[in-house]
Order: sequence, then C-alpha cells, then structure tokens
Amino acid sequence: MLALNFCGFYKNIHSDYTGFMINQVEIFSTPWCAYCKMAKEYFKKNNIAYAEYDVASDMAKRKEMLEKTQQMGVPVIIINGKIIIGFDRGKINQLLGIN
Repeated sequence: MLALNFCGFYKNIHSDYTGFMINQVEIFSTPWCAYCKMAKEYFKKNNIAYAEYDVASDMAKRKEMLEKTQQMGVPVIIINGKIIIGFDRGKINQLLGIN
C-alpha cells in the first residue's frame, strides 16, 4: 500500500505482525546512468515507491546530493535517512527488510 505524506513523498507501508514499517526511498540519478536504471527497475520489481531526482537537470538536487555525500557519483539512494552510494542490492535489501 502507498501513502502520500504531507511533504509529497510516497512512502511504502508494509504491514507485519509487529505493526507498520514505513520506508522513505529517494534516488538521485541521471538519465544515462546504467546503475540508476537498474536500481529503479529493482524498486519497481519489488513494488517500492520512490522519489526520483535527476541531478543532471535539477541543480538544487545536485547541490543537495553533494552536501549529503561530498561526491558526484550516481546513483545515490537514501532509505530512511541512510545513504547508499551506487546500486548495492544487499544494502538496499537490508534497509528495506527484503529477504
């Protein structure tokens, strides 16, 4: 199930026996980045909603990415405030609770 919070971010809501877990997922990418495409396809395959920022055209988001990571490599994926640089499926699975 998806919910739109007051900031406009889509959040993934997964019900389990302990309650609800809400994940906020963001990806900073460029149109020509193969690993960015792989990450977005992975999210779609697993029904993970995400906010996408094209840092090739959005200078404010590029600046935000640089401030958060001190580097220009993409993708930068942020899950619940935790930063992942690159498409690290294992780390994504860990942060999202995917087995």
